[in-house]
Amino acid sequence: MYGGTIKDNFAADFGAGVYAMNGEFNMYGGHIGGNVAMTVGGGMYLNGVTANMTGGRIYSNIAEFGGGVYLNGVTTNMVDVFIGYNGADFGGGMFLTESTANMTGGAIEYNAASNYGGGVYISDHARLNLEDSVIEGNQAFFGGGVYIGPAGNLEMGGFNASISFNWAIQGGGVVVGDLATFTMRDGSIRRNTATIDCAVMVHPNGTFNHEGGEVSC
Repeated sequence: MYGGTIKDNFAADFGAGVYAMNGEFNMYGGHIGGNVAMTVGGGMYLNGVTANMTGGRIYSNIAEFGGGVYLNGVTTNMVDVFIGYNGADFGGGMFLTESTANMTGGAIEYNAASNYGGGVYISDHARLNLEDSVIEGNQAFFGGGVYIGPAGNLEMGGFNASISFNWAIQGGGVVVGDLATFTMRDGSIRRNTATIDCAVMVHPNGTFNHEGGEVSC
């Protein structure tokens, strides 16, 4: 995909905007918006692919899992991608399972989930590496910015990396679930709001490695 727009599509199951399986997906700029999937991946459903995304906007999409983006068995590099204003029950902006996503720059903003992971839901041996990326203004019941589920892994680095201004009932910034790991090397987690644990909520069997950066309410 080189520029262009994919918008206002509907799918009864997966990938209303983009559906890609067992191949390669490349996105350079462009817009994916206003798409609705009844189950998975409103804007984009990628399964078993290698993906490269540079620039572009994924916005105002809706699904049950992964309103903006759903990744299953995917390795992707994302540079300066905007994922915003999407909605889901789980993973308003993005949902990852058994995938590795390397995100440099860009933003995951103003997404909402009625349950877990307003910005991002990471689960089932998935990994999200953030470098100078911003996760702001998202909301959910658990994990306003990010919810890291079983065996999920989040790594955050870069001076400009930020998880801020998110809202949840529990874990305004990040929830580290059972057997999940969050490693923070740099950046900031601040000005998030929650009834319980405004910045980072760590479950008993979760791990938070705070190696650098600011963590505060």
